Amino acid sequence: MTFTDKDGVPDGEGSVLLPLEGMAWFGTFRMGLAFLNYGPSLEDKEDDRWVHIFTAKFPKLTSNNISDVEVTPDGRILVATEEGLNVFRAVYSGDELQLEGWTVYDVSDGLPSNLVRSVCYTPEGSIWVGTEGGLVRIRGDSLMVYTRSNSPLVDNTVYALEYDAGRGCLWIGTGHGLSRLQISLTSEADAPEVIAFPNPFFPEDGPLTFHNLPEGSSLRIFSPSGELVRSLSPEGGRKVIWKGDNDAGYLVGSGVYLYVVKDPQGEVQVGKVALVRRRR
Repeated sequence: MTFTDKDGVPDGEGSVLLPLEGMAWFGTFRMGLAFLNYGPSLEDKEDDRWVHIFTAKFPKLTSNNISDVEVTPDGRILVATEEGLNVFRAVYSGDELQLEGWTVYDVSDGLPSNLVRSVCYTPEGSIWVGTEGGLVRIRGDSLMVYTRSNSPLVDNTVYALEYDAGRGCLWIGTGHGLSRLQISLTSEADAPEVIAFPNPFFPEDGPLTFHNLPEGSSLRIFSPSGELVRSLSPEGGRKVIWKGDNDAGYLVGSGVYLYVVKDPQGEVQVGKVALVRRRR
């Protein structure tokens, strides 16, 4: 089925169609979004109802340049733009479209770049965001950033994302090749997240402990500039300690350090810890 500007699409270039229960969303490169209520039949265009969503009419939309659109099972609309990720709910009633619960994610919220090129929802409840500066996982109030320096990602510019239900993995299309990330569908009760405690970490008061490490996992700690500082592995348990030193045994300075935990299946957890050294 083809829709053009003659049917109601504001811009025929780069449009995305996502049918959903008699409705569809189009994202365009220059003219914002278009919502279509196509009624009982997608082929019958006589009863189509269109709503155009652009910044002049809907100022909460951060940009009219739309790279990707996704609809989650619970009805959230995920819109990738050049000025961040827009998330909202759409309620269509009586030929009127109401947009509710609008949220924007950008660099102020932890995205490595405002230029969002792709977005994908995975069944365990994560929103994956492909940006100019890396891959981001949003799950509840948690936000994790994956880059070349802290993960096997082959390039920080992420153009496309696709969840593969058969393999249980996320395919990541980048500027220099394809990466694959295995997605865990287990509940948090079965697969608890790694906890770093205490955080902030004052080395003079004792070591930092990483809890809930998967069996057979490895842990790497990176500096604020992305350099590898320390590599650790749990021995005889699911926890490991860090004394605030590097692999050469020298103490490192104050800063926010990134830790990356990778299990034998290739699944990755990422977090941050603040190391604070008291002045003497």
